[in-house]
Amino acid sequence: MDVKDIPQMITITFDDSMQHAKFATIKKFVLDIQDKRGCPPRITHFTSFDWTQCEPVKFMYDTGAVEQGHHTGMHTGTPTVAQIKSAMDQLEGCGVPKSEITGFRTPFLAYDATTLVNLASLDVIYDTTLIQDDDVASGYGANNTWPFTLENGFTGSIKCGVTGSCINQSYPDMWEIPMYRWYDTSNRLLNDIMDYPLFATDVQQMFNRHYNGNRAPFGIYLHEPWLNKNGAALKQWIEQIMANYNDVYFVTNMDLLEWMQNPVPKSQYVPKACKSRAEMFGCLPPAPGYKCDGWGQFFDFATCKCSCMKNFCPINGGPSNGGACTDWNCPTTPVAPVPVAPVAPTPVAAPVPTPPVAPTTPTAPLAPVTPTAPVPAPYQLKCGSTSSFAVCGKRRTLRGVNESS
Repeated sequence: MDVKDIPQMITITFDDSMQHAKFATIKKFVLDIQDKRGCPPRITHFTSFDWTQCEPVKFMYDTGAVEQGHHTGMHTGTPTVAQIKSAMDQLEGCGVPKSEITGFRTPFLAYDATTLVNLASLDVIYDTTLIQDDDVASGYGANNTWPFTLENGFTGSIKCGVTGSCINQSYPDMWEIPMYRWYDTSNRLLNDIMDYPLFATDVQQMFNRHYNGNRAPFGIYLHEPWLNKNGAALKQWIEQIMANYNDVYFVTNMDLLEWMQNPVPKSQYVPKACKSRAEMFGCLPPAPGYKCDGWGQFFDFATCKCSCMKNFCPINGGPSNGGACTDWNCPTTPVAPVPVAPVAPTPVAAPVPTPPVAPTTPTAPLAPVTPTAPVPAPYQLKCGSTSSFAVCGKRRTLRGVNESS
C-alpha cells in the first residue's frame, strides 16, 4: 500500500487512577469535542486502582469512546503477575467486560526481565511501554517503527522501558505498540515522553513528521492533571485536525491493531460509529473542581446525584455553607414557570343613595292584645354540632405535615 493511502491514526492515552473529577476534566477537554459526524475523539485510558472509583470507570466505558486498559492494581513499577491481574480483575468488577480488557502499560514505564513474561502468562493482547529510542532510525519521528507482534521478540530500535531490561524472546499472540518520542524543530530530543511542557509549540510539527513520513501512528501520552494547564491547547488542536483533514482519525489502541490486522486504504476506512450525546452523557458526574464533599458521600449514577449518609449531613449543608452534602442534579432543560395572570379586583358598585323617608303622622297607640298561647324561646345551637364552628366562634384547621429525609 502506498504510504499516502494509509489513514493517519492518532492515539491519545491517559494513565493512572480514575475519579469523578478526573473524568469530568477529560470530558471537558477531549470527549466534549465533536467531529463532522458528531462523534468525540476515541481514546484509551490505562487504569490503576490506587484511589480509583468504579462509577467513573464504568461511565467512561459506557460512552463507547474510551478503551479501558490496565495499569496494575496499586501503580507498581516492574509489576508481578498478581499486580497485573489485580487491575484486570478490578476493571471487570467495575463493569468492563473481561474480553475488552486487552492492553497494558507499566507504571513509570518500568520493566524488569519478567514483565513481558508476566503479561504473556495472563494472555494480554498488547503492551504499550517500549520506547522508540533510535533517533536516526526513526527519522526523528518521520520513520517510526509500526506496532509489531512479539512472536520474534522486539526490534533493536525499541528500548525496553525506562529501565531498559527485558527478555528478548518470543511472546506469541502479543503485540507491542511502541511509545514514540517527540523532537523540537531542530531535531533535538524532548526528554518528556509524556505530559509535554510545550505542547502548543511542538504538537503540529510533530504530527507533520508522522503525516508526511511513513504514517506510523502519532501518539499523545498524558496524565489527567496535565489538562489543567494544557487542556485548552489540546482541545483547540484536536478541533483543527478534525476540521482540516479527512484522512486522520483519533482511535483507541485496539482500533489501531484491528486496522493493522486488516489494513485498508484510507478511501475504504470506516471509523467506528458513536452513540448519541444523550446515550454517552445522560448522567453527568460533578463538574471539574467540584466533588461529593464531606464524609460518607458518593456519586450515585442511578440517581445522578451525590448520595449522602444522614449521619454526616448537617442541616444547613450546601455550597454557601462550606459545600457539605451538595446535591449535583442531572442537567435538564429548565421548565419555564407558567405565569399566572393576576386576577382583576371585582369592582364594588357605588352605593345607591336612599331617598329620605318623609316623616309619618303619628297614630294613636293600639290597645294591648291579650296573648292566647305562650311564645317559644329562641332556638339555641349546641357547641359540637356541625354548625357549631360558626356559632361558637371556632374554626377548623388542617394540620400541615412536613416530611424530610
